[in-house]
Amino acid sequence: MLTERYHDSIEKVLVEKTDFRPYPTASERQGWESLRATTRDRLISRGAERLDFEWPAITARMILGFLRHGDRKTPENTRSIRRGALADLVLAECCEQQGRFLDDIVNGIWCTCEESYWGNLGALHLQKAGHDFPDPNERVVDLFTAETGAFLAWINYLLEPQLGSVSPLVPDRIRYEIETRVLEPNRLRDDFWWMGFTSRGVNNWNPWINSNWLTCVLLQEDGERRTQAVQKILRSMDVFIETYPSDGGCDEGPGYWGRAAASLFDCLELLSLGTNDAVNVYGEELISKMASFIYRTHIDGDWYVNFADASARVTPSAYLVYQFGKRINDSRMTAFGAHLLEQSGGAGQGETLQRFLPQLFSDDSGESAARGIPCESQVWLDQIEVMCARESDGKPDGFFLAAKGGHNAESHNHNDIGTFIVYNDGKPMIIDAGVGTYTGQTFSDRRYELFTMRSSYHNIPTVNGVEQKEGGEYRSARAQCIHSDRVSSLTLDIAQAYPEEAGIVSWNRTIRLERPDTIFVNDVYEVGEVKDRFYLHLMTPSEVEDDEGGTLTLSARDLPGDCQTGTGRVLYDADRFRVQVETVEMEDSRLAGIWGDVLYRINLRATDPKPKDSWRLRITR
Repeated sequence: MLTERYHDSIEKVLVEKTDFRPYPTASERQGWESLRATTRDRLISRGAERLDFEWPAITARMILGFLRHGDRKTPENTRSIRRGALADLVLAECCEQQGRFLDDIVNGIWCTCEESYWGNLGALHLQKAGHDFPDPNERVVDLFTAETGAFLAWINYLLEPQLGSVSPLVPDRIRYEIETRVLEPNRLRDDFWWMGFTSRGVNNWNPWINSNWLTCVLLQEDGERRTQAVQKILRSMDVFIETYPSDGGCDEGPGYWGRAAASLFDCLELLSLGTNDAVNVYGEELISKMASFIYRTHIDGDWYVNFADASARVTPSAYLVYQFGKRINDSRMTAFGAHLLEQSGGAGQGETLQRFLPQLFSDDSGESAARGIPCESQVWLDQIEVMCARESDGKPDGFFLAAKGGHNAESHNHNDIGTFIVYNDGKPMIIDAGVGTYTGQTFSDRRYELFTMRSSYHNIPTVNGVEQKEGGEYRSARAQCIHSDRVSSLTLDIAQAYPEEAGIVSWNRTIRLERPDTIFVNDVYEVGEVKDRFYLHLMTPSEVEDDEGGTLTLSARDLPGDCQTGTGRVLYDADRFRVQVETVEMEDSRLAGIWGDVLYRINLRATDPKPKDSWRLRITR
């Protein structure tokens, strides 16, 4: 898409480095003084809190903690603290322009430049030395390396004369580190997997890194290198766009939309700024579908449809949602973005400089825009095979149902073919637990030992004691979605999601919302023989009471963040199933922050499974 249209013309339309002035620098006082006084005061106050900041060290012990025990959290939190403090100081100096923050800024810049490794420890396997200490002889560009490069590039753009007044070697050091860690490796190498040149199996790394690489190029490169780098970035972005599902669905879930489609938006906005809008593909249908995924999978509040490594609770960048909606001319998305802006209190500072600066200097904050929650009642994403349905269009009341097919080699995959989630009045009732804190194990060959990844901790069967297996060959078949005024349903054969030892001939599952207030889960199956136990599993955050006569009552339970679980009933055939309710302790802080101390796994064990049979669950209020 981009290369075909703009490769040959990019040299003519690309703004020269000296003319690339997307936002006012600290020396351009009119721009900073035109900000609201409350905004300036807030930014200055945050910076003042960082004066004489003691920069925490990223130590070899932290790296050893990751290498030996998989602890990514400690070094990542330390890096985040360092970057956040420096951003606060930079914005404060830009607002005040009295020089009182400069020494601390220089200190933060120097500390950042002295870090031997800017990247994500989880990406160490990409270096030739493999899973070991970072090798300074090989510069690998990953997510956080590129992001740090862009971060320093923006600081140099905003404050170069002021930094030079402390020492001209400070801005020179920034340029050197960006060149050696980001620009040169990306210029010389085509084999970084995320580029998509050696393999087209890319994910959110592609637009996330490309947006930051492009920032470094636009702010630092000039001449022929500038043009060639942008051309290469266009080629890489094309791989992401061309391999993205045509329905616009993000198989990594809404939580990753912010670094998938939204990072593509970052790229497109930078290209627009860098070419005076000569590069513009917002009219493409696929771009619109990629954007709209965020509101089409919204349930209510901060609850979103979560499959794979997606959290059930998401806080997308409100301003980004609003602006993306404006760019694609989608009134539902702009209304949703304006609603999110109102809920968040407007532009915050929880974003990187890359995303905060556009908010800060936008001529449209969304304050006067129409607000609303789309709450689409019928959604079918046919490529990633995700269905969403709710009782009523345009409001979150009543039942919400989402179900999925797909395959078990999705990016950030869980073994979850045929699973579903149910919310009642915007509250979680039958759920996907999501993902815990990332560790070394999360992306290792022991990934599927984690309970959150296993099929038996999703709302699907265990057959002959066998769970689903990971890999592209393990998938659904013959997925069919039907939407009508009365019914929304997804039917698929999930037999192929299980390995051969499960002995499944066919397993047709239909998950159906019958409006107004009933959900059915029907399983029609055939196996070669019954060799072991059969289970139907359900995960819920609600308190569970089994009357042992065919009714499971799900009662309200308080959740973190002043939320409650949904309520309702699950009706099953007591003559054919025995129920065990298992308490699953939330030992991981990320999961506990969403679900509290526990979740409950409902195991419905078939008492006398037949080689060929059918089962039904009914979910009501």
